[in-house]
This record gives sequence, C-alpha cells and structure tokens, in this order.
Amino acid sequence: MDIKEKFTQIYKNNEWQDGESRSGGGSTVKKTAALREWLLQMIVKYDIRSMLDCPCGDFNWMKEVVFPRNFIYIGTDIVDDIVINNQKKYGRSLKNFIIRDLTTDTLPQMDVILCKDLFLHLSFEDTWKVINNFKSSGAKYLIVSNYIFNKTNKEQKTGGAWRPVNLQIEPFNFPTPIEILETKEAPTTLFIMDHIPVI
Repeated sequence: MDIKEKFTQIYKNNEWQDGESRSGGGSTVKKTAALREWLLQMIVKYDIRSMLDCPCGDFNWMKEVVFPRNFIYIGTDIVDDIVINNQKKYGRSLKNFIIRDLTTDTLPQMDVILCKDLFLHLSFEDTWKVINNFKSSGAKYLIVSNYIFNKTNKEQKTGGAWRPVNLQIEPFNFPTPIEILETKEAPTTLFIMDHIPVI
C-alpha cells in the first residue's frame, strides 16, 4: 500500500483504538491541554496570523482552540474522509481543510506549520520529504513534536507503528529550537524554518 492507502485504512478501521479520537490517544482533549495553552502563547508572542496544521487528523483536540480574531487556519490530511468530514463540520470562512500528501503535494504559504506526531509514523526518507516540502512552502516557523530526551532515532517503515523521534540528533540534526514545551505526552518545539536543514 502507498502512504494514502495505509493511513486511510488506519482511520477507517480505528487501528489506534482510541474511544475519543480516531487520530489516536495523543489527540484527546485531556492529553493536549498543555499544548493548546502553549500554542496560543506562541501565536501571540510571535505575531502568528495563519497556521497550516499537518496533519490535522479528525480535529478532535484542535476544535477546543479559540484562535485570535481574523486568524487563518488550514488543516491538511491525506485521508479524504477526514478532510471531507472536517470541512463539513468545522469549515468556516477562515477555517478550512484540504487534502494533501505532505511528502509530495504543494502546500499553501502560512506563518507557521504545526506538525504534531507525524514523524513518529514515518520512515527517515519520508520524514525528509515532508521537511523539504515544509521548507518549500515559505512558512516562517515550524511547531513540531520532538522527543528531545530520546538518545537515538530508530528507522522504521512508514505506517501505523510509531516510535519517538528526536529531530535534534542524527539523521536530522535540527538546530536548537527557539521555544520548548516539555510535556510527558508530547514534547513540542518551535523552530525558525530558515534554520532547519534540508537534504
């Protein structure tokens, strides 16, 4: 199966087996409480006015975020049903959802890209494809799940399995982030996009 088929199957079969969110246990309202608060702080601190959420998943926790007035949000996902359902349920004039394969498809230019828990499921090769695509989009910042206490990164095939990924060690070697949210559930860091390496 290709990437789209893999993640569509995971979604349709609820393979991550969470009762609240088909996007998995890391997308529950409770587990994202600290992230939601920190995210809004970063939006204000860095005068962020638009965000691309990659991938947005089923929007379970993001629906709780109250963005500043006139803030532009675009959620992307590779699973057609997720995007169609989100657009129907949550789409507004400044909040929209689009289908994108983050490894190949052109992305709209926004101030910040939020990438929560995606790289945990991707091979190194696919992770680099997404990183290069993010850089090509012209975004100023990247907010990304980053297991900063992980000592080594383990390769795996792209799919439903996951493992922690530290973007600041081999093979990614990201620079020091400008902001860090240290949480037990999902450590998150904010990078200046221009400082992120490409291959």
